[in-house]
Amino acid sequence: SGVQIRSNSAAGYQDGRVHGYQVEIDPSPRAFTAGVYDESRRGWLADLKDNSAAQQAFRQGEWNRVRVEARGSSLKTWLNGVAAASIDDELTRRGFIGLQVHNTAEKEPLEVRWRNIRIRDFGDPWQTPMATATVLVGATDDTREWQHPGKGGAPIRWKWTDGVLEVEPGSGNIATTKSFGDCRLHVEF
Repeated sequence: SGVQIRSNSAAGYQDGRVHGYQVEIDPSPRAFTAGVYDESRRGWLADLKDNSAAQQAFRQGEWNRVRVEARGSSLKTWLNGVAAASIDDELTRRGFIGLQVHNTAEKEPLEVRWRNIRIRDFGDPWQTPMATATVLVGATDDTREWQHPGKGGAPIRWKWTDGVLEVEPGSGNIATTKSFGDCRLHVEF
């Protein structure tokens, strides 16, 4: 799974396929959580094979925190406070934030849950003051900030329990209704 940032879904690109930067969530022994993958385009931009501190920061079976900072062409990630990835890439400067869930061949359904998702839109530092954080997932079950990408703004079908957003199997990925550029993103999963 992963968190899409500065991603898009356009009818003219692979029939609306979501594409853009993905901050990986990887509980496998490979341990690339917080690495940066370019979904449906170029592949890995920053895996973590040479960053053992970040690979060891993932806590299996516990809540983990990822911080993403996107400023101009710079994209940096942290996993549970440990610096993970840092890239400089000009390809995409704006797009939605998406919560992605991969299909698996496992017989048992996977549990994927999210909480405490906040974003601080840095905007244009020369034109506007820094905005306060927007809560995308918090203590209430307000889903107005989310939609299923490529489905004309259809309401999401994921479920809320005690301030936690959980994937409903077969319902697909979700994305923010707004587009973001330079920002700081905080995600717990």
